[in-house]
Amino acid sequence: MNPKLLPIRYHLEIYEESFVNDPTISFEGDSPFMAFAKGDYVDASSWPTEYRNWFKIADIAHHIWQIDGSHIGQQTRICIVRSERPE
Repeated sequence: MNPKLLPIRYHLEIYEESFVNDPTISFEGDSPFMAFAKGDYVDASSWPTEYRNWFKIADIAHHIWQIDGSHIGQQTRICIVRSERPE
């Protein structure tokens, strides 16, 4: 392990139906995203027009890597399925 503290880049990738295809939408930031859990609802009303629906999280995957001397990457991948608006 490298004893030097490296900056962390956070990646959130959202996939519709499965992780097989390219992400539907993705985000990147310098601070962690909120915690997600299977069964959570996702409001996509601010996404591009074709995705303005409610979704439910069906699966979650995480990936962490380090590029020596550069940064650490943390990726959260979320698989969503279309859902009715929660009550």
